[in-house]
Amino acid sequence: DGVPEDFWTEAIKAIRTVKKDAFMLAESADTKYYNCGFDMLYGWNYQSVLADVFSGKRTVENLYNAHKAEYTGVAAGKERMRFSTNHDKAMNESSPITMYKGERGAMSAFVIAAYMGGVPMIYSSQEIGYSKTVNFFTNVLMDWNSNPDYTDEYQKVMAAYQETADLRGEDPVLYNTGNIVSIYYKGGLFVVANTKGSKVSVKTPMERTGDKVKDMVTGETGSVPAALELDAYEYK
Repeated sequence: DGVPEDFWTEAIKAIRTVKKDAFMLAESADTKYYNCGFDMLYGWNYQSVLADVFSGKRTVENLYNAHKAEYTGVAAGKERMRFSTNHDKAMNESSPITMYKGERGAMSAFVIAAYMGGVPMIYSSQEIGYSKTVNFFTNVLMDWNSNPDYTDEYQKVMAAYQETADLRGEDPVLYNTGNIVSIYYKGGLFVVANTKGSKVSVKTPMERTGDKVKDMVTGETGSVPAALELDAYEYK
């Protein structure tokens, strides 16, 4: 933001004469930068609402509306970067462990951000559950082996994300299931995540009840029950 738009238009055009497939990310939420040639913008408002949902200040419906608003009028092929934290949040506010009420809440928030649409971003430190703020103006050393189970869980979540790429070709159906985020892609991917730090039970959307499913993380098979029951911050 702040750099004249005609500069970006000329600069991106010049870049693509050298590298046709250059992918351009603008550190901005303003859709005018799509017109300059940028491929992706930050999902700032989405992240803000996501954090508010986990703190109880806003509802899952507010999050759905934030998602839809960030894509309203956006041309096909243009994207938003989706994240539960980033460099500014991790330095100036708090780690995702604090922001989302612990490791389980932080993982649930990331799953929601990654699977509702857009392009997921993992900010270095969150995949080990680093609980402190990260000052990116100094050298903050991370022990990448400090939380192997948590890191492995991130890898499984992202492996499932890659494996289901062909299933996410259309906009998701976002079901109103109270405190549980329910995301369905018509290709056959169903993602649910509890945003609360207590067990939640809600009715399953009627058209999903009885669906034959395979858990992409655990490999377990079964069918979708009439009621979704998720432990605190659990996701499937």
